[in-house]
Amino acid sequence: MTQVMQRFGRGAAVLMLGLLALAAALAPVPTSAHERRVVAGKYAFVAGFLEEPAYVEEANGVSLAVTNIQSNNRPVEGVEKTLKVEVTTAGQSKVFDLRTVFSREGAYQAQFIPTKEGAYSFRFFGTIEGTEINEKFESGPGRFDEVISKGPAQFPAPVPTNGELAQQVRSGGGPAPAPAAGERVQDAIDKANSARTTGLITGGAGILVGLAGLAVALVALRGRGAASGGRRAGTGSEPV
Repeated sequence: MTQVMQRFGRGAAVLMLGLLALAAALAPVPTSAHERRVVAGKYAFVAGFLEEPAYVEEANGVSLAVTNIQSNNRPVEGVEKTLKVEVTTAGQSKVFDLRTVFSREGAYQAQFIPTKEGAYSFRFFGTIEGTEINEKFESGPGRFDEVISKGPAQFPAPVPTNGELAQQVRSGGGPAPAPAAGERVQDAIDKANSARTTGLITGGAGILVGLAGLAVALVALRGRGAASGGRRAGTGSEPV
């Protein structure tokens, strides 16, 4: 009886492990909106945006992971020293340096803020371990996300982007643009100079008035002194 129970227990355990394995196999695998591609025949590139969904005017950047498929998918280090990325959208391009990601071997990033919605492309060029690299990744279905408006994700009320506000100003449908910082500083300097000039003029006039009053007072005092002396002199010449 004991042997039967032991065999039943082992069978139940095996059955349970089988069910768990089946459940894991059937479970949905989370997907990342990045594109994986073999480059130069031996490197696996996984490229996309740092943050996805990628929203316009929100801090983001290029994400790149590099492994060597010929060396058991070994993370490739030192890529930031020999590889750069060119970001292109709406006919405009800019080159960024790649930087390592802390505590993640073979992971790199180039941070930037996308200011336009739409499709983006990342072109990695340079060398990796002496191998020439010139590989272009483009956003789109099955690859990585395009940059989208953040309006639908805002709550309770959408806030216009800086680009939308600028467009409203250019079309005359928004408030007048605030003066630039340099203009505000110069205006403050001009006002300060004007106030100082006014103060100097007012102060100078006050000084002149004060000096004139002092002169009048001195003349008056001298006149009184002379008159008093004359009276004393006249009194002394009269006969007793």
